[in-house]
Amino acid sequence: MRYNERIELVYVEQSQDELHGGTKETKVIIPCLMVPITDVQKLSVYGLVGKPSFEVHLKGQVAKPDKVRPVDSEVAYTVGQTVSNRKSTVLIVSGGG
Repeated sequence: MRYNERIELVYVEQSQDELHGGTKETKVIIPCLMVPITDVQKLSVYGLVGKPSFEVHLKGQVAKPDKVRPVDSEVAYTVGQTVSNRKSTVLIVSGGG
């Protein structure tokens, strides 16, 4: 499988200090393969019939991010489900806009 696209994984951490609370975003850019989900049966299984949805294939095991953003786009997608195998991780993402 060729990972010829780049995606930015965004991890959001809550601050431990309640007085000066806030969030801290960590961004990581890695290679991936984005495949649109077009099968209606798959979309209904994930509950994404009315939204643009993609499978994002990543090499290796990756922790589930809060958001993903293609490097060449300003649109951020939310991560719905993560499937991890021994050599790869697949993120089911939806939304944007």
